[in-house]
Amino acid sequence: MAANVCGREKTARWIVGIILFVAGIVVAGTAGWIMGIGGVVLILTAMFSYCPVNAMFHRNTCMVRTPGNRDIDI
Repeated sequence: MAANVCGREKTARWIVGIILFVAGIVVAGTAGWIMGIGGVVLILTAMFSYCPVNAMFHRNTCMVRTPGNRDIDI
């Protein structure tokens, strides 16, 4: 699995994942479980820098566009 989540998107996944996880702990019932699981999924995608949804849509935020329109791995 090649990394396809980098930079600001990875940071956003960490922050939103932690917020969702904590909110899932606070909220009782099914809604809390769903938020908690969603938070864990976001944290894991940030931790491993891989998102299967990004891969499905051939989206890679670890690639940088150069003026010559070539993609460069960072």
